[in-house]
Amino acid sequence: SSSSSSSSSSSHKVLLNKFPVVADHVLLVTADFQIQSSLLNAADFAAAARVLDDAPALVFYNAGTIAGASQRHKHLQAVPLPMAGMPEHARGGCPVDGEVREAL
Repeated sequence: SSSSSSSSSSSHKVLLNKFPVVADHVLLVTADFQIQSSLLNAADFAAAARVLDDAPALVFYNAGTIAGASQRHKHLQAVPLPMAGMPEHARGGCPVDGEVREAL
């Protein structure tokens, strides 16, 4: 679930999470209703890339209740990096960031 909006695009809205795991935990919610168990598509990846352009973050997707999703409306989640306790060697981002950006 989410509370106030902080950003949006035509395909997704970025909302602050009502039940954050860490500070500034946000949701990337599809503007039109899509079921949470549906596959990620190009618009989902583009929304995640826009968040990552703003700041380093971990973006993740729980595809359905078996994966931990509690809402039916499709949403990705993002938490800022580095997170407390994260090892120094892991603070540089994901090793496949470049490949993901090239694919977009």
